[in-house]
Amino acid sequence: MFKGEIIDARSQKNLTEERQQKLTAISSEDLPLDLAIKQVRGNGRRVVAIFADPFCPIARASTAR
Repeated sequence: MFKGEIIDARSQKNLTEERQQKLTAISSEDLPLDLAIKQVRGNGRRVVAIFADPFCPIARASTAR
């Protein structure tokens, strides 16, 4: 069992971070864009997904100012 990060000694690459990014990556094709509020600018070739929680107490406090 390992706890912490695994780093390749030769290349100094953080293998743990690289693996975590691969495991948590989500393709835009996998998002339920049919349920999203969309705003198209230009030709719409690029996609930006913004996730928000309207019930988040931190977000609610910052918009109440």
